[in-house]
Amino acid sequence: MAVGATGLWKTISFVNALLVAAYFGVTQETDIYFYLIMLVGIGIALIQSLNTSSIIPEAMVLRAQRAGSEQDVLNFFLFLYGFIALLFTLVGFLYPLKIIVWCSRFTLEQLVLNRPLVSLGFLLFGLQLLSLYLTAILEMYHRFSAALLSPLNAILPLSCLLVFGQKIGIISMMYGFVLSYFLQDILLWGALKKELHWQLRLPQNPLSHRLLHNLLSTGIQAVLNIINSLLPLYLLSGLGTGWVSALNYAKQLSETPTEILSARIANLSKIQLTEQVSHQNWKQGNENYLAVNHFLLFLLAPLTLFSCFYAPEIVTMFFAHGAFTAQDGQMAAGFLRPLLAIMLLTAPSLLQANVLSATRMWKEFLPYSLIGYFLFLVAVPFTMARWGGFAYAYTLLVTFVIGFLITYAFLRKQIPSWQGKTSLLQLGRICSLNIIALVPSAVYAFYFASSNPWITVFIGGVIFMTGLTSVSYYSGDLPFFIRQCFPKQD
Repeated sequence: MAVGATGLWKTISFVNALLVAAYFGVTQETDIYFYLIMLVGIGIALIQSLNTSSIIPEAMVLRAQRAGSEQDVLNFFLFLYGFIALLFTLVGFLYPLKIIVWCSRFTLEQLVLNRPLVSLGFLLFGLQLLSLYLTAILEMYHRFSAALLSPLNAILPLSCLLVFGQKIGIISMMYGFVLSYFLQDILLWGALKKELHWQLRLPQNPLSHRLLHNLLSTGIQAVLNIINSLLPLYLLSGLGTGWVSALNYAKQLSETPTEILSARIANLSKIQLTEQVSHQNWKQGNENYLAVNHFLLFLLAPLTLFSCFYAPEIVTMFFAHGAFTAQDGQMAAGFLRPLLAIMLLTAPSLLQANVLSATRMWKEFLPYSLIGYFLFLVAVPFTMARWGGFAYAYTLLVTFVIGFLITYAFLRKQIPSWQGKTSLLQLGRICSLNIIALVPSAVYAFYFASSNPWITVFIGGVIFMTGLTSVSYYSGDLPFFIRQCFPKQD
């Protein structure tokens, strides 16, 4: 249900991206809009990492020890996030331009023309912050129906775009986002009161030493991640019109599967893994871990490898309409391939993070995690200065791989019960099967491709899926995947 709701949300969001591309193309206003959306996303990622890696696991352990004792921790952060949301809203309406000038290379003149858009971006951050935390609390108590509200994040922006887009421009999308999260905050709080009879009371001694250490560790990593995410955006915003928009269009294609499948399924899996580890049931924990790892890789590897090969055609199919030019499409395709590779590796990376959260070992992992962050921070200014804007995505990919391998080595050493080697073998085997299946499709594309990208991708996709079905059946991966989708009922 949760995955289906997220899928509907991201599908409509993708339609929104197509309409924005067709309505407005790539302009200075779209650059500022997408910069704000990505900036909000970076800030939300910080809070989300604290929620999922430290706060919710700590609350689950407290609840397992004594039911009800977890509410002090959860209430403390509810008050804290409410204060942060209010603070950002006030700053956004009083001093928005000074902050964006400081963290971007847009000129003050460009931002003055879009001041309402900038102010709404600050309000959106505060509303989204509360919405995600309330959702995390409800899901901790297995109230997964909260995810059914997520399609509002696409439906209301789409409605505002269709009704007001031609008159007031891209700010119509921002109005839709603000309205969506405002409604969700009200509905989620109502669900918390109705279903859990939540008592909003001042907490007493909510922060244990273990939680503080984990918050500090995950907070340091999250702040470094913000810096690493903001720096390339800052550099791209000074390269000229179109770079930020092109990156966003590529992200729409590459991050949609992550948000529909990887992030949602990994989050549900983490709750289950944390419960099993808290009872020292590693046998069942490993079985579920490897099953989820295989499930995600089996779905994402074909999408990644096929889309990487046909990236120019895919961008042309979806975005080359209206105000979106062929040059805009080339820029988006330049970002797409490395971002797709990151999309594939994000799934096992999220599952590794689940193990760290379930064992509450973020403090011990902190020194190792800093390696990848500092490597990217040092490398990206050099690579972008040397090879241009596209170097950002490739630098991100290389450092992401290094960070993934560091996490794997750490978990193998610290948690002997974790079957990480098997998960890595799953990744290698499934990718190899997809590469084998892609060869006939690549031959078709090189020698017999149509001038129509829709026809080329369709025929290439049929050839690819036919080959993949055959090789994955004989390898046993397809039957195992089918058994996961349709488990036998005891």
